[in-house]
Amino acid sequence: DPDYQEDALARYEDYSTSTYLNANFKLTESLLKGLTTGVIYQKRESGLGEWWMDQQNQTYPFTESQFEQFIPYLKYERQLNDKLSINTYLKKNYSYEKYAGSNGWQAALYWSGAGLSFFKFDVNETEGFAEARYEANEKLSLTAGLNIVSRYGTGAPNSYIYYVTKDQGTLYNYSADFSKRTSTYNTYSAFGQAQYKVDFLAGLNITAGARMDMGRVLDAKTGETTNKYNQLSPRAVSYTHLTLPTTPY
Repeated sequence: DPDYQEDALARYEDYSTSTYLNANFKLTESLLKGLTTGVIYQKRESGLGEWWMDQQNQTYPFTESQFEQFIPYLKYERQLNDKLSINTYLKKNYSYEKYAGSNGWQAALYWSGAGLSFFKFDVNETEGFAEARYEANEKLSLTAGLNIVSRYGTGAPNSYIYYVTKDQGTLYNYSADFSKRTSTYNTYSAFGQAQYKVDFLAGLNITAGARMDMGRVLDAKTGETTNKYNQLSPRAVSYTHLTLPTTPY
């Protein structure tokens, strides 16, 4: 079509780059045998590709989305004797999501009055886990444990929202939506399980257990509980693992 002129801005910025690092140090001797300390780092950057809000579905070269996590941790796992073993860990998770870009001038002005958007949302999380496994005999094994997770949004200055508008009002606009520290979201979980191997059918295992989850939302200022839930999840399964003879072809 000789009358068709391509818009230099109407393109797809669909790149994606990722970085991942997992480094740890484990003690194999001494009283602290089984203790591991380490860190996990990962980051992803993307141009987002096709943007659903724009009439021409273009994105721009400066459009960028980032997601980053930094996770230091301590882990302790050990076989204490022939019957009892433990597995525990404590980890922190510092993560954020960040975006800078445009929805396209025409669509952005029509829907929100913002030509450019910049935001960052920062979250801190702490998790503790402890599990013990007891082999009572060749047939029966017992497992019990606890899991605690606590997370919150940090608020300003780590979290923010800015808009840049076109041809209307103040050029740079600050939104306070992410400025306040969020409530703390805690989940407390306890679980137990028993597994029994049945003699009369080789490979048959019967498993019974339950998990109790208790969620609590704590106000950022007062620490008082503003919302909560309790959920009990029982579990009972049986399965058979058989090794069948094979016929060569």
